[in-house]
Amino acid sequence: MEVRKEYSVCGHVISHDTMVVMSIREAMEVSKKASKIFNLLRRLLPCHPDEDNTKIIFAFDKSGTWNVYLVCEHFEHTSFDDIPRILTVLSEMMIEFHAFDGYIDYLDANAEALVLWVVSKSRRGIPKPVKERMGVVK
Repeated sequence: MEVRKEYSVCGHVISHDTMVVMSIREAMEVSKKASKIFNLLRRLLPCHPDEDNTKIIFAFDKSGTWNVYLVCEHFEHTSFDDIPRILTVLSEMMIEFHAFDGYIDYLDANAEALVLWVVSKSRRGIPKPVKERMGVVK
């Protein structure tokens, strides 16, 4: 788990005042929600997200909004037929993180990368170590 201000995926930059970047392996150790989302991703879209090339990023802003990103740095499901499965994973992220909005933030067939992004006002889905690291535990 590392704190950063910026994270780049094939030239696509995610930037917030403060973000916690975790490998999906780290996230699954502290969050059943992360495990559920990653297992769904692997089941629906198996080429090639794994514990080494998949990250989860948590960002909290001053307005009290959480931004959660699922980043796959090796992802080969970019066809029209894959979009409903990607949306299923995004929908699950919205449920698990109590999000009011969700986006396919980045999908690139040439770079083989995917970034899903959800926005939430709730802390309920955010792992306690992330909240502690960002100083927003109540």
